[in-house]
Amino acid sequence: MAETTQVLCRNPDCDYAKTQKCIDGLDSSAHPQVSADSKPAAFDSDAANDELIAAHTSSIESLWTGECLDCSEASKILRRDESRVLAVIGPTKSGKTSLICSVFELLQIQVRDDFQFAGSLTLFAFERACHNSRGESLRHEPVMEHTRHNPLPFGVSFYHLKVAQREEHPVSLLFADRTGEDYKAACDDPSVCSDFVEVKRADSITILVDGQSVLNSAERHNVRSTTELIVQGLKDGGVLSGKQALLVVLTKQDMIEAENEENKEKAYAFFESLVQNIQRLYSELFENIQDFKIAASPQNSLLPYGHGVFNLMSQWYGSAPKAPPIVLPAVTSKRAMGRIQ
Repeated sequence: MAETTQVLCRNPDCDYAKTQKCIDGLDSSAHPQVSADSKPAAFDSDAANDELIAAHTSSIESLWTGECLDCSEASKILRRDESRVLAVIGPTKSGKTSLICSVFELLQIQVRDDFQFAGSLTLFAFERACHNSRGESLRHEPVMEHTRHNPLPFGVSFYHLKVAQREEHPVSLLFADRTGEDYKAACDDPSVCSDFVEVKRADSITILVDGQSVLNSAERHNVRSTTELIVQGLKDGGVLSGKQALLVVLTKQDMIEAENEENKEKAYAFFESLVQNIQRLYSELFENIQDFKIAASPQNSLLPYGHGVFNLMSQWYGSAPKAPPIVLPAVTSKRAMGRIQ
């Protein structure tokens, strides 16, 4: 087979290699060619060129938009970094977005020895969610954006926050963001839990109890039944691994603290009884069950901004299941020198 080379002309616009015609009307003798049966090189083929472009572009990493991550993007983080997947569950207006955003805000405005901000791939999403609660929004009262129905596959997206504890290696926290209606639907139909991929993969599950509803004696029964039925729905839906931590969190503690002593005692007593009942019914489903009280975005000055959030953060950060220690069998040396301790 003749050697394949590209036929060139002194005129840069000449395409003699493809057309076998010179743009200046010269014959083949005027072109530096090796042989008459020379063929165009492979990269002159449109199909081959498309393959080269496709191979090149496939190796280019797409840029992060700053928006919440979908499941495939979150999976990239899990493969790349030491990570924690955090499922924050609660009915609508129980304080999910306020809690997630308060972690981001606290890392920006406070300098703490235990946790430090180390980056985020969803800064735009965080800033948009926090905007209406800041003075820059020029609102008379702070407002927190609520989670809307998510059109992404599985109906969930993820906020990403990388934090470092003291001198340790940074850890990526992936906060699952799903509308409260989806979680409440699990009370009536556990089959919907099959789409709760964030719960299946979660290192810890945080279930929120609305402190404002706890104050209302007429709503307490609904709070108890909804909370317990959500846990039961997750169990029946088969998304619990038995190795996850369950964190039961009383939100809006500032509103409880603003009440008189009698109402405060009733609210705290109700929450304590709720936690005890969950521990009694579902302790075998979780690695451990703990309770917390927070005021992520207080509406009064009785408690500071983000009260109790970093206590919760410590549990999130250390929530990854620990691998069992590897115990090597004892080896007795046959030589006397090898047995010297």
